Amino acid sequence: GIGMDDVRAALLGDHEAAERLTEAGVLLPCWRCGGEAELQEIHTGGKPVYAVSCKKHHCGAYGCAHQTKKNAVAYWNTRAPILSAEEMERLEAQP
Repeated sequence: GIGMDDVRAALLGDHEAAERLTEAGVLLPCWRCGGEAELQEIHTGGKPVYAVSCKKHHCGAYGCAHQTKKNAVAYWNTRAPILSAEEMERLEAQP
């Protein structure tokens, strides 16, 4: 199954981990604020498109729109890594 190790690896830029998360329909936390992300269906008159965005409105992070849910999730999950290894260690070292 998908564990925190996959999420951690994907945050550090591991594309295979990101692919496993995408297959499972798991969204990584927001790359800007760390908040929860959501998949949105956008209707523009034609076929709907899909994009992932941060749920925190003040953040405003947004992924590109795609024709399929899976592609939108894949794009979000494989964007630039949020954290360097050093930043991740600092974050995990906090009480």
